[in-house]
Amino acid sequence: MAMGPDPPLFPIAFALPVDYFTAEDVIYCESQGLFYAVNGVGDVGSFRVSIGGVCDVTIWQAVNLIPCDLRYLVWYNGELLLLTRRLETEVDIRTYCELYRTVGFEVYRFCEYEPGRVCWEPVISLGDGVVFVGESASLALSSSDFPGCKKNCVYFTDDHCNSNDVGVFDLEEKCIHALPCFPDDASLPLYWGSPIWITPNPH
Repeated sequence: MAMGPDPPLFPIAFALPVDYFTAEDVIYCESQGLFYAVNGVGDVGSFRVSIGGVCDVTIWQAVNLIPCDLRYLVWYNGELLLLTRRLETEVDIRTYCELYRTVGFEVYRFCEYEPGRVCWEPVISLGDGVVFVGESASLALSSSDFPGCKKNCVYFTDDHCNSNDVGVFDLEEKCIHALPCFPDDASLPLYWGSPIWITPNPH
């Protein structure tokens, strides 16, 4: 499945004019000139920003509740996707601190169920696509353009606690592998500040 370039991300410096909508992740679609945001229950909104502020607001309420711990938006082949991240807790016996570990991801595509309602449809495979998520950074690329990236995978970094929760989730095998630059036995905590990823130019 072909994959187009991912729209760039920009910092958000405006308040969303919807009282009940607290954004969990925000991305910008340059081709449409719109910001898209998702909240904690899967509702999604689009917002056009002008010099005068935010205008042209559209909100879609989710008809299916998807339990998860973290949510990300990303553009994949011209579609708006929702990535959900599941976490588990464990105790570090060296520090006796509670740590969070990612145990899996699921991918859904935006489908307008009816005006003002969105149904998130499961996506089984990203094809040759590869997605990167982390603090303030979500992007999708084609692995055929970047042979060093493994297709149909989600590369992730820690964006919820400083517990070295980084790795690669294989959507086909449903398992997590260590990042080549960060082995499983790494013991020193790292802070993965934003921005996490650099968007390369394949041309």
